Amino acid sequence: MWFWNAEKEASDAQSSLKSPPDDVEEAAEVLNRALKGDINDKGTKDAIASHQTSQSTKSMRDLANIRAKSIKLSEFPKEMSCLTAMDELLECMSMGGQIRNYYRYGDFTMCDKQTKKLDFCIRNKGKPNEVKEENVQRYYKDRLIEKLKRGSSEDVWESRK
Repeated sequence: MWFWNAEKEASDAQSSLKSPPDDVEEAAEVLNRALKGDINDKGTKDAIASHQTSQSTKSMRDLANIRAKSIKLSEFPKEMSCLTAMDELLECMSMGGQIRNYYRYGDFTMCDKQTKKLDFCIRNKGKPNEVKEENVQRYYKDRLIEKLKRGSSEDVWESRK
């Protein structure tokens, strides 16, 4: 019977799998042996490579964050158009904007980023020019820092260089 053999092979394969180490020291020992090349287990090497990639991605984000914080406020725009902010919000809320977001990310959006921008613009309109310009520059700088903290696919390519 062919199905009996398949079940037997599956149970043999499952019993031959090694259980993960229970002790932290034992896990560290396995990691050190794998790094030295004493272990030729593909799964262990893949886990190490994944860990190293995630560490380099974190360091890339840290570097990007440091760069963003080092940018002077004077390098950001001083003006913000509330009409443009309203257009961005309406475009996001439109059927086309929702379909685009669903296609790209697999979910509809509540347009939080655009809503916050319009809200900021309206609240900032009545302030004196010097304060208004500084607030707008700080707003754009904060958005850049948030974007860099989230990371992007560019982080992967930077780490592969």
